[in-house]
Amino acid sequence: MNIPCRCGAKPLFELGQIAMHLEAEELLKEEGIQPIQLLWIHVTGQWGLWDAATNEEALRTGEAVISIFPIREGKELIVATNRERTTTMIDLRRR
Repeated sequence: MNIPCRCGAKPLFELGQIAMHLEAEELLKEEGIQPIQLLWIHVTGQWGLWDAATNEEALRTGEAVISIFPIREGKELIVATNRERTTTMIDLRRR
């Protein structure tokens, strides 16, 4: 996965407490990706495969914010912040 630099970006919302499922943690370790990298691009408005307009509306209306990142062929991670902005979860995307 190519992680873009969002060096000058500012967070758009609060992440709250961060939790990660074990399978997601193992995949990130295998790929040499730090969870903070995904969290940073999520919180600064780069939502990967998720529809940007949906998240922009969610920011205005207080709904959940979701990002989907392809990590390797057949493996995607979902980063989801709940509507209350109290919890952000990193998990494998299940289809």
